[in-house]
Amino acid sequence: MSKKFAYIFGLVLVIVALSAVPAAAQAEKGDKSVSFNGMVMVFTGEGVTYEMGVVTAGLSYYATEKVEVGVAPVITIVGGADTDTAATFGFTTFGRYNFAAKGRKAVPYLSAEYWLYDHHDVKNFSALRFAGGAKYYVKRNIAFDFNAGYARNFFADEAWRINVIDFRFGIAYVF
Repeated sequence: MSKKFAYIFGLVLVIVALSAVPAAAQAEKGDKSVSFNGMVMVFTGEGVTYEMGVVTAGLSYYATEKVEVGVAPVITIVGGADTDTAATFGFTTFGRYNFAAKGRKAVPYLSAEYWLYDHHDVKNFSALRFAGGAKYYVKRNIAFDFNAGYARNFFADEAWRINVIDFRFGIAYVF
């Protein structure tokens, strides 16, 4: 667990450092965004640990320059030492608070998300995810997006409850 903590701590340091970089690039009220993300997750539960990859392509809307809401289809690729590799389909919805300020190239944020990893079993394969991250704008309308999060499937049967630590990387186009 100390290795995971070191990764998360390192990511937080990068986000804080990038937040001080000056530039004039950010989303504004009324903007929309298309994003493509990849995520690596580590699941731990009662006697089980496995890894999973997730790919999303999402749409979001900036209700204000600081409040963003969105939705994305989810393709999940699951595998583990004792399981075959499989793909499932679901979706995610999210709300994000951006710590936007004039003159910043990097915009840190906090988000809350609902994830449905597999539409065949909503009860056991949905989770609430909380994350912190940053968008780093390379142009007014293009940003790299990275965050770290924690998720838990609170609604699942006791035997299916797991903790998830994940890291997500992607790119967003704002229009």
